[in-house]
Amino acid sequence: MNTKSNKMATMPIPKLVLNMSLPAILAMTVQALYNIVDSYFVAKDTLSGLTAVSLAFPIQMIIVALSVGIGVGINSCVSRNLGAHNEEDAINTAEHGLVLTMCLYLILLLLGLFAVDLYIPLFTSDPAVITSGIAYTKIVLIFSFSQMLAQSIISILQGTGDMVSSMYVQLTGAIANCILDPIMIFGLFGCPALHVAGAAYATVIGQFLSLLLALFLLYRKRDKLPISLRTFKFRPSILTNIIRIGLPSAVMQAVGSVMVTGMNLILSQFGDAAITVMGIYFKLQSFAFMPLFGMNQGVLPILSFNYGAQIKSRFMQARRFATNLALGYTLIALAVFQLFPEQLMAIFSAEGEIMALGIVSLRILSLAFPIAAISISLSPVFQSLERASITMITSILRQLGLLLPLSWLLFKLFGAYVGWLAFPIAELIATIYNIVMYRKVKVEIIDRMPDMAEEVAV
Repeated sequence: MNTKSNKMATMPIPKLVLNMSLPAILAMTVQALYNIVDSYFVAKDTLSGLTAVSLAFPIQMIIVALSVGIGVGINSCVSRNLGAHNEEDAINTAEHGLVLTMCLYLILLLLGLFAVDLYIPLFTSDPAVITSGIAYTKIVLIFSFSQMLAQSIISILQGTGDMVSSMYVQLTGAIANCILDPIMIFGLFGCPALHVAGAAYATVIGQFLSLLLALFLLYRKRDKLPISLRTFKFRPSILTNIIRIGLPSAVMQAVGSVMVTGMNLILSQFGDAAITVMGIYFKLQSFAFMPLFGMNQGVLPILSFNYGAQIKSRFMQARRFATNLALGYTLIALAVFQLFPEQLMAIFSAEGEIMALGIVSLRILSLAFPIAAISISLSPVFQSLERASITMITSILRQLGLLLPLSWLLFKLFGAYVGWLAFPIAELIATIYNIVMYRKVKVEIIDRMPDMAEEVAV
C-alpha cells in the first residue's frame, strides 16, 4: 500500500472522514437500535426481565471493554505501520491481535461458568429477576468468543481503510438479532418461548453470524493481507504495542462497568424502578453516542496513518472536522431527549413511577451530550499519538473519581429526581481536563510534526 496511492493521504479530509466514518456510523446506529429492540421485546414479555437485563449490562460492558481495547490497538497499529510502509509489521499486528483475543476470551468463559451466580443477587432479592439475570448473563459470557473475534477482524479491516466490509459484519449481527428476538422470546414459528434467555440466545446467534462473515471477508483479502496463524511467530514488541495503545480504551470501558455497578448499588435504595430507569437510559443514550464511536472508528485510522506519514495539515483537518460533526449530532440528540422524553420511555412500556422518574432523568442526563462530544472526539487523537493513557485517566476521573461520589451525595441529599445532575457535572469537569491535556499534547507532538503533505500530494 503505497502512501501516494492511499486515500488516507490524498482524499479531501471532509470527504475522507465521511467516507471512512459513515459505514461505521450506520453499523453502530443499527447496533444501538438492536440494543433497544432487545429491551423492547423483553419489556413486552415482563418488566422483571427488563430489570434483569439492566443488571446484566455491566457484564456486557466488560465484554465490550476487552473487544474495544484489542480493536483500538489493532486498528491504530495496523494503520500506522501501513502509513510508515511497514507492511510486514501490519500483518504481524493482525495475527497477534487474533491470538490475544482468544486468550482473553478464556477469562470471560471462566466468569460465565463460575461468577454469575454470585453477581446478580447483589442487587435484588426478587427471585424472578435473579433467575432471568443469571440465565441471560451466563449465555452472553460463555458465547462471547464470536463478538470478540468479529470485533478484532473488524479492526484489522478498518486499519487498512476498509470500512465498508466492517459495516456489513456489524449489520449482519444486528439485523439477525432484531429478527430472532421476538421469535425466541415469545416462542414464534415453532420455537419454544425462552423469555429473557431467548434475548440472550438471539444476541449470540447474531454475533456468530457476524463472525462467519468477518472470517470470509478477511479470507478474501489474503492477497493484500496474508494473515496466517499457522506461521505465527510471537514478537513481544508487537503485543506490547497493541496492549499499550488498546489498554486505556479497555480500561475506559471496564471503568464504565464498575460505574454502572456502583450506580446500581446507589439506586437500589430507591427500588427496582430507579435501576430500570437507568437501564433504559443507557439503551437510549447509545443513539447519542454510538454514532460518535462509529465516527471514531473511521477517524482513528486517518489520524494514525497521517501521523505515521507525518502529514500534519491533514491530521489537524481531520481532528477539527470530527469534533464539529460530534457537536452537531449531540445537539440534535439533546433536543430529542428534551422534547420527547415521555415518548422515549413509552418504547419500553414504562408507566407509573418508572415513567415519572424516567421523564425527569432523561432531561437531566441528556444535558451531558454536547459536553461529552468533545471528549469523545479527542479520544482517537490521543490514541493515534500513542497517548491513549490520557483518555483512560479522563474516563477514570469522570466515572469513578467524580460521578460515583457525586451521585452518592446528590441522591442521598436530594433523592432520585435530582441525583441525576451528577452526570452532566462530572462530564463537564472531565472535559475541561481533556481539553487541557489536548493543548499540552498539541504543543509537544502535533506542532512538531514536519508536514510532508507536498511529497504525497497528487
